[in-house]
Amino acid sequence: MPEVDFASLLGGKAGDAERPVPLPAGTYTVQVQRNDTGTSSRKGTPYVRIFFKILAADDDVDKGALGKIKNLPEKEFHDDFYLTPASEFMLADFLEKALKLKNASGRTYKDLLAEIKGKRAKVFMKQEPTNTGNIRSTVDRWLPTK
Repeated sequence: MPEVDFASLLGGKAGDAERPVPLPAGTYTVQVQRNDTGTSSRKGTPYVRIFFKILAADDDVDKGALGKIKNLPEKEFHDDFYLTPASEFMLADFLEKALKLKNASGRTYKDLLAEIKGKRAKVFMKQEPTNTGNIRSTVDRWLPTK
């Protein structure tokens, strides 16, 4: 890993920092970049985190708002799928319905996750307020692909 130049990073002015513009609500075609596992900081709940890159915005996305986003082709976002008895069906649905992985129901998550890099999916993103009064983009739902 390259060494971090803290002198340069800390030499910037706080007033020059820009808050990233959230993605406009709507449907996007995305591509899986990678996945990782972890545990939530509050309850220690295990999850699979899947990272995505945006490939295209559908017609329901406000193009004017989309144009305000810097470096859209480089933007990534992630979605967390919790591995609890009450919620692991969401990961199963995502793998089988959104990514259309073959014979998903008879295979382990480990095997399925090993082959998702590069797969495409459709997602509906929504905007919601944060507890600090800002707006953020989050996954509302994964849509079946054709």
